[in-house]
Amino acid sequence: MDRNRYFNGNRKAMDVRSEKQNIIARLESVTDESLLLTVKNLLDFALGKTEEDELLEKSLARGIQESKEGKVTPHKEVMVKMRAEYKL
Repeated sequence: MDRNRYFNGNRKAMDVRSEKQNIIARLESVTDESLLLTVKNLLDFALGKTEEDELLEKSLARGIQESKEGKVTPHKEVMVKMRAEYKL
C-alpha cells in the first residue's frame, strides 16, 4: 500500500471527505450483490461496534466498582445455588 496516499510528510490523516467520495463513486459501479452485502455487513459491524464497545465498557466498569464495594457473591456460593435450583 502506498502510505503517502494516506499521510503527508507531517503524518496528517487522509482527507476523509475525499476518500468517502471515492468509495461512493466506486460502489456505484458495483453490480456484484455478494460484494455489496459484504460492504454493508462491514459497515454495520464497524458502526455498531462503537456503541457495543461503550456498553461493554460501562458494564465492566460497573462490575469492577461493585466488586470493590464488596457487592459480589463468591463462585462457590453461586454454584451451590445453581445446582440446587436446576437440580444439577
